[in-house]
Amino acid sequence: MELFIKFLELLNPVQFGSYIIVLWFFYSRLDLKINKTNERIDNLRDELKQDNQNLRNELKQDNQNLRNELKQDIQSLRNEFKEDNQNLRNEFKEDNQSLRNEFKEDNQNLRNEFKKELKEAYNELKKDYEKLNNIVNQRFDSLYNLIFNLLNTKLNLSQQNSDDKVA
Repeated sequence: MELFIKFLELLNPVQFGSYIIVLWFFYSRLDLKINKTNERIDNLRDELKQDNQNLRNELKQDNQNLRNELKQDIQSLRNEFKEDNQNLRNEFKEDNQSLRNEFKEDNQNLRNEFKKELKEAYNELKKDYEKLNNIVNQRFDSLYNLIFNLLNTKLNLSQQNSDDKVA
């Protein structure tokens, strides 16, 4: 503060007054420029707000138009899809039915062939069974005869041994 007071004492009052007038002039000019600049800023701000509002309205309108177009496109695609889907279902049903008919026919043919082959195999097995049964019966008969002969021989031998012991 003392330094400021010494500075003021060194200044000439006329010089000091001229400095104040010059500062006041520059300040008033600066204030005028600031006011004009603020006014221009306000005008630009208002213009930008208006432009922003106009752009928003245009974007809303464009957005609504696009939504309507998309809804129409989606609906047309849905209709096309439904039609194509129905056509494919009909084709699939027809193909499925024809395949079922073919499968039934093939299945019936295979069953008939299988029955025929099974009957032939059964007849062959029956013949083979009868042959094997005859062979087994012959073998058992031979085995029984052998056992019977062995038992008779043993009986005869034991009777001869008992006769030899008695004699």
